[in-house]
Amino acid sequence: MVAIAECEAVRNELMESSPFTAADLGSVSLLPGLYVIWVENADKLCLKVGIAGPRRKDGLRGRLRLHFSSNPDNSVLARHMIADATPAWAHEFNFRTRAERAAFLKSKCCFRTLELRGIDEVSLRSIESSIEDVLRPRYCSRVGQRRAVSTPLRQP
Repeated sequence: MVAIAECEAVRNELMESSPFTAADLGSVSLLPGLYVIWVENADKLCLKVGIAGPRRKDGLRGRLRLHFSSNPDNSVLARHMIADATPAWAHEFNFRTRAERAAFLKSKCCFRTLELRGIDEVSLRSIESSIEDVLRPRYCSRVGQRRAVSTPLRQP
């Protein structure tokens, strides 16, 4: 288990990192780490907090590419978006189609990453959970389920 102070320090470092867009995917690290995906709107809605574990040979870049391709076979974010279908904050996008999910992510979202060398998957998941508790992303838990409170939270 990771100490609360360590989780807070990692969360702060992640949130202070530079934001990227889909156009920047090629420059994202190939190492394990954490990421946060945001909707770029007035409320800065946090969509997803996630990890790229040490077993992924393509690290954060590969994990985010899977999300941005929006294939439900290999992206839990895509499955969440399909279950959500047409949220009011997504405007004209219909999440039932892969092309529209991918277009939404590419045109309306940004992300932050933090590479973490030499960390095991259990520790990564512990930090991920603590960040979810603070940022309260729209998509976490099982697909189709939401946290008790899923209001937009301003990006720190």
